[in-house]
Amino acid sequence: MASGLLAPERRATRRRGLGQERRPGGAGPPHDAAPRARPGDRSFRPHPARHRTDRAARGPGARRPQLLSPGTARAAASPARRLEGGLTLATRLESPIGELVITASASGLTGVWFPGVGLPGVEPDDERKPPSSHLARACEQLAEYFAKARTAFDLPLDPPGTPFQRRVWSALRIIPYGTTVSYGELARRLGDVRATRAVGAANGKNPIPIIVPCHRVIGARGELTGFGGGLDRKRWLLEHEGALLPLT
Repeated sequence: MASGLLAPERRATRRRGLGQERRPGGAGPPHDAAPRARPGDRSFRPHPARHRTDRAARGPGARRPQLLSPGTARAAASPARRLEGGLTLATRLESPIGELVITASASGLTGVWFPGVGLPGVEPDDERKPPSSHLARACEQLAEYFAKARTAFDLPLDPPGTPFQRRVWSALRIIPYGTTVSYGELARRLGDVRATRAVGAANGKNPIPIIVPCHRVIGARGELTGFGGGLDRKRWLLEHEGALLPLT
């Protein structure tokens, strides 16, 4: 985790009175242009979490099927790209917000992928094989999170990214459960209020959502802005954590 970050400000945001921070100089992250969540949209129904394992080898001649149905959402980063010639392990976890694909290297988790995101470089294998220890722990802790039995994750992470992106992602990990911050506040905690747009861009490229809680970053006026899994899932996660009142 990045050192020298200011302690997170506990700002439990409700449907009324969400963060009122203004952007420095009127600037905001590119996500602010994204459409807002639609009131009354209840697309997700809870069901028990289960997981099954895949193994992926990437190298000359390796097949590159997509595990998930094609969609318009674009993966923030491909863990297989970083593991050229190596091995990527993946497991599927059924969750209340759809089937998640979790990927890991030997060092830690590399990604959490939502339905509709094409994931190259991963091909199914014998599902009777147990998942790696990283994946097994991730599935266990995510299941606890969705059951409201866990508010923080304790997992080794190995996300592909630049030093600046990793610094932003480290700052995301210390935003407390049940609270939100604005992009401008996150930039301030990182020591540069002028970096709001860069922080927003790094937030949008977070390859390990939920575990690295980029969904807890909102617009300066409290609006829900861009999220790789879609604004409906972002709203669901914030309502699940008690940071938003459910829509009625």
